Amino acid sequence: DDVHRLVFDIETTGLDPEVDKIILIGMKDNRDFVQIIDAFGEDGEARCIIEFFKHLRELKPTTIAGYNSSFFDFPFILKRCEILGINPKEHTQIFHAQGIKEREGMLKLANEMEPYTQTMMWGYNIIDIAHAVRRTQAINSDIKSWGLKYITKFIGAEKENRVYVEGDKIGKIYFDNKDYYFNPKTGGYKEVGST
Repeated sequence: DDVHRLVFDIETTGLDPEVDKIILIGMKDNRDFVQIIDAFGEDGEARCIIEFFKHLRELKPTTIAGYNSSFFDFPFILKRCEILGINPKEHTQIFHAQGIKEREGMLKLANEMEPYTQTMMWGYNIIDIAHAVRRTQAINSDIKSWGLKYITKFIGAEKENRVYVEGDKIGKIYFDNKDYYFNPKTGGYKEVGST
């Protein structure tokens, strides 16, 4: 594996970066690096974001990929940086003094085009995996959705006993730290002791 690939995902308390917060950033590469950065404690969210950028600086992966990262993860991170007073360019000047930046791009989906905000860092290939799935969906009518849960099942990559928690409940369940019963037949879950 000559190409150093890194994937990341953020978990948040909701979908609006103006009021919601990052609670975790997960990172994994193809060279055995795995890191889950939590945002607990005072200044935890700022520390989490800065640590994410620190790992990018230290690892220097060839590609940085996320699922729906152009529409959610990177815009959320950058908005939270603005709110928290973090200068993301200062933390992403890795190969070049320019650091992280955004520009308007165009996503080509068969015979349609859709504008999006492209995140760029000099020396890196930043890839939104959802873009490749959406392009494939545009020419393959068997793919009914480009949502991550659907695609994971569609390609047979879903892990056994995988629990899917609704996005708006992830933060609450994580912070509540309660015990849950998992139904292996349905993949559903229920808080222990609830009716």
